[in-house]
Amino acid sequence: MNELIRKILKEETSLKDNLIGKINKLGVASVIKLMGGYDNIVKIFGDDSVGLIYKFLDEKYTPDYGWDTFEHYDDEVASYGIYKFTVNDEWMYQYTEYGNGETQLYIFSEAYEEMEDIFGETEIFLPIFKNWFEDNTGLKVSRVE
Repeated sequence: MNELIRKILKEETSLKDNLIGKINKLGVASVIKLMGGYDNIVKIFGDDSVGLIYKFLDEKYTPDYGWDTFEHYDDEVASYGIYKFTVNDEWMYQYTEYGNGETQLYIFSEAYEEMEDIFGETEIFLPIFKNWFEDNTGLKVSRVE
C-alpha cells in the first residue's frame, strides 16, 4: 500500500513538473486551454493554482513599462482621483477613489472577457486580480468590477 502511494505521488509530481515546463514554454493561458480549463489545473495543482493565476496576470497585465512605486500611485490618485493602467498601449484596468473613501478597480471588457474565458467563474479570478493589483500598487480596493 505504501509503495502504491509513493508511486502515485511520484507520478503527480512528475505531471506537475511537466505542466510547469509547458507553462514556462507556452504560457499559462495556453496550458489552461490545452488542459481543458482551469478546473483541471486546480485538480492537479490544488492551492498552488492561485500562483498560476498570478503568473498569468504578470504575463498578460503588467502595465506598459512595468510597475511604478507605491508612492507614485498614491500621489496620482490623490491628485486626480483616478489612475488608468495601459497594457500594449490599451487601457486594461483603472483605479478610482471616490470622495466618500470608497475605491473601485474596474477591469475593461477586453481583459475581463479574456480572464472569464480562461478561468470561468468570476469568483475565481476577481479576488485574485484584486490581491495581485494591491500587491503591485499598494492601493487598497473596496470593490472590483
